[in-house]
Amino acid sequence: MVKEISRRLLELRHALCLTQKEFGEKIHISKGYITSLEKCRQPLNDRIIKLLTDTYGVNPEWLKHGKGAMFLETHNSQITEIIHSFNQLNPDFQNFIIAQIKKLLELNKNYQG
Repeated sequence: MVKEISRRLLELRHALCLTQKEFGEKIHISKGYITSLEKCRQPLNDRIIKLLTDTYGVNPEWLKHGKGAMFLETHNSQITEIIHSFNQLNPDFQNFIIAQIKKLLELNKNYQG
């Protein structure tokens, strides 16, 4: 079972087109720890699964048991594309994008209200 979870973790990382370093940085885990998880040297605990779900929209049932789709239904192809593109950006540009989204949300709130 641990081997299958490790394989699915690797499959997830490849689906997101991320290096181990990039993948781990987003969930505040070192590249070495990601390597250990993918090589079955460390078990994937519930805390990390929650981080993966919250950050990447991975379906925890798929990750733990191989059931269902890789991503939660709320993650459509556009969101997957956005995540993939965002993860390729320099951290400074990522911060800029986040700031712009916050401004857009505020404008949208004012526009609706």
